[in-house]
Amino acid sequence: ESQRSSDLEYEEEIIKEDSSDDFSDSEEDIIMRVPCRMCRSAETPKGNDMVFCDRCFSCYHQRCHPKLEKIPSGNFHCLLCSRTDYDEYNEETKRMLEKNHSLPWNEKFLEPWRKEAEIKPEVAHVYKVINKATGELGGNADGGAIYGEMTMTSFQKVIDALKANADLCETSKILDIGAGLGKPNFHLAVNPGVALSVGIEVMPVRWQLSLFNLKYCLEHCSSLKNFSRHKVGFLQADITTIKSFNSFTHIYMYDVAFTPMVMRAISHAFNQSSCKYLVSYHKPMEIIWQHGFLVKLISSVPGTAMVGSGRQKTAWIYERTEIAPTEKEEKTDEPDALENFVDMLEGFSKDDYQKYLERHLNDTLLAENTNCKRSSRRKRAPPLYFGVVHSY
Repeated sequence: ESQRSSDLEYEEEIIKEDSSDDFSDSEEDIIMRVPCRMCRSAETPKGNDMVFCDRCFSCYHQRCHPKLEKIPSGNFHCLLCSRTDYDEYNEETKRMLEKNHSLPWNEKFLEPWRKEAEIKPEVAHVYKVINKATGELGGNADGGAIYGEMTMTSFQKVIDALKANADLCETSKILDIGAGLGKPNFHLAVNPGVALSVGIEVMPVRWQLSLFNLKYCLEHCSSLKNFSRHKVGFLQADITTIKSFNSFTHIYMYDVAFTPMVMRAISHAFNQSSCKYLVSYHKPMEIIWQHGFLVKLISSVPGTAMVGSGRQKTAWIYERTEIAPTEKEEKTDEPDALENFVDMLEGFSKDDYQKYLERHLNDTLLAENTNCKRSSRRKRAPPLYFGVVHSY
């Protein structure tokens, strides 16, 4: 029954894609919207074209389908229709596919090739600790969902792509723009164990919750508390006031809901800085031509999933191409809030940082407001948040 449901969902997805626009669309336009059977994404990054099976008409990305190193010149039969070419199928499976090849929605037979990211136990433990600390509070401490929070497995796929294509390693320094509760920063600090993982968030309540997550993780996660210096930090600030990203090697941002003004401000700061890599959820045409980033596309991760949502997005990985000539001579006399924060974070001892964290938490998130009642949705949660918000 569940298999039939999955099959129907896939067919409905294709039908929805085909009928979303008016009937004036060309046949080519309709074909371009058919999702890959493996990853369920219709995006076609450079070097990862779509291929249709000439027997069952299923559609696959070139990189998603096994043993498809280049686009076939003649007829192409997919792994469901060309059973004898794949040693992974046993004889019973081959007989079943021979019998049902005209019903190609046998998703279970695709599982051996569906690439799942490998999650280290220490990473899974960090997510478990964070969910215990603030999971029931939600993104705005009201029990609701956290917008843009990627699943642990999907973000690991992004990390794996950054390792393979964008020099992500232990010496990298990462900035997450719109960090929310900070899960990507904690993930990066553990795997691959970057040198610095900073999140910037404009909403005070989310920033405060990220500070509590940091405190809780430092107390309960040996993978974070055993470092000689703390490498994770969160700043509450407006990204449009930041002038440069010179302190970082990589910028990550779930920027689906960023306004054009915010994107242009980030582009301006990125172009005049030495930061080399950018991860965005905007397509190359938007990033380069609309928002003016001086970058080129080097990789992508299709089908990333959000927590509590069926929506999937492609993470696009870009590399800097040059520094804007008109901005080379621009100098800033005073460092901005982000540069000051990084200097402070890198200069703190472990004890100094603990005191800094405790002071901010005691003044904001842990301050009790007896006039604010917790919602019934949070009755099971520890009394961590009582609605007190102070902006710094």
